This record gives sequence, structure tokens and C-alpha cells, in this order.
Amino acid sequence: MSKIILITGATSGIGKETAKALARTDSTVVIVGRHEQKTQNATHEIKEFSGNSNIDYFITDLSLMSEVIKLAHQFKERYSRLDILINNAGVFLPEKIMTQENLETTFATNYLSPFLLTNLLIEHLKLSPQGRIINVSSGAYEEANLDFENIQAEKSYHGGMAYANSKLEIILFTLKMAKILQNTSVTVNSFNPGRVATDLNRLVQTQPNPNDKTPEEGAQTAIYLAISPDVRNINGNYFYLNKPILLSEKALNVEWQDKLWQISNSLIDRFI
Repeated sequence: MSKIILITGATSGIGKETAKALARTDSTVVIVGRHEQKTQNATHEIKEFSGNSNIDYFITDLSLMSEVIKLAHQFKERYSRLDILINNAGVFLPEKIMTQENLETTFATNYLSPFLLTNLLIEHLKLSPQGRIINVSSGAYEEANLDFENIQAEKSYHGGMAYANSKLEIILFTLKMAKILQNTSVTVNSFNPGRVATDLNRLVQTQPNPNDKTPEEGAQTAIYLAISPDVRNINGNYFYLNKPILLSEKALNVEWQDKLWQISNSLIDRFI
């Protein structure tokens, strides 16, 4: 049975390379982008590369929870199930910017948006024979200094720390969601693509590195987690180079997982 795959942030970098590779499996690949022309161009490129005409797209500003809700609604109207959800979209902002919904943009885009989208689509994922959720994190999570009293930079903002915190938050969310999904047909895992030569990484890293991976190389673990039979029943792991690796104590902190889940639900309550 052909899979239905939804990938956020798939107009460039790792997301686009993941979409191109998965389109070659004859799956229906649905990409999410922010800008109409860029998303149309990426859709055309994926079709040309793969020879697969079943490439669809939605235009969504993932920093806005109202648009995430609209995306989920539109997807469910168009598709009867979801087999693979890849939460890939991310931003790095040197300065603090609040969205029109009064959310800090890095937190909203990199963390709260995938939290909300996943929860809105979870019943569609359960309709798949083996639904998979794949969350893109980063080794930067190890530099995180999570402060629940400053979760949206209420007290102070640093671009690098906001990014690192969001990547820790996506892991905490993955581990909490994995527990909730036990005994269902759906699994959730996160991964570190490593240092990749993308536009976003050039913002995160102050110095270029000749050893940076290409976007194609950075996408390999996402592709592996999406289609490999080896991870069919693997749930709640963190991967690097197609292998599960140990997480730091801060990521394994159950109290943080529970507290972040509670805060996230409180924040999205006003949008649902």
C-alpha cells in the first residue's frame, strides 16, 4: 500500500532532500511551506527528480497556531489517513520576535507547532497500519538551559539558547508522546541530522565547517526512520547516523517532560 507522508519545512535543505528521496518510493508526499512560489517550485522539483506525480503541498506559516490548526483540518479533509509525519521545519532568530498570537517565534515554530500538529493528526496516524512520527532535533539540545519561567524569553533572549532549548523541547515531547502511544500502531522518534550545510545552519554556526554534511547526507536518518523495517516497532528513541544513541540526563528528565506537556496544552487551549 502506498504511503501518505507529510513533511514540514520541505522547500529547502534536509526537508526537501527527504521529500525527494521518499517520493521515489511511490508514496504520496505532501510538503508544507510558507511561501507559495517557493513551495510550488519545490513541488515541481520533487516531481521531476522522482518521476512521481503524487506530490502535494500546503501553504502554512507554522509560527501561527491558527494556521497549524487550518493545516491539520485541510489535510484531514483531503486525505483519509497519515502514515508518516516528519516535523522538520525550524528557524533560528538572532533577536526576539513575538508572533501576532503573542508567542515567541523560535519556541512557536520549532516546538509548539509540531506539538500541536502531531496532536491534531494523531487519530489520522492511528488509521495507518504503522504510523510513524519523526521529529528533527539537533545536537544543540545538549547546550540547552531550559528555564520554565523563561520558556518564551519572558526574562531574556539569546538566539543560540532559544534554538538549543527548542531542540531539547522537541526531544522531551518525543519521549512523552512515546509513552502515550504505547500499545498503539504509532511510533515516535527524534534524530540529530548533524552539522549540515543549510541556510539555517549557517545562521546557527558562526564559522563554516568543511566537514559539514550536505543536505542529502543530513536527510539520511529521516529517510531511514520513515521507511526502514528495522525501526517498525522502535518507539521513543533518539537517532544519529541511523543508530539510536543515548540522551543526556536533561532530556530524560521525566518531570520536565510532564511539565512541558502541561504548559504546551495550556498554551494551545486558547486556539483549539
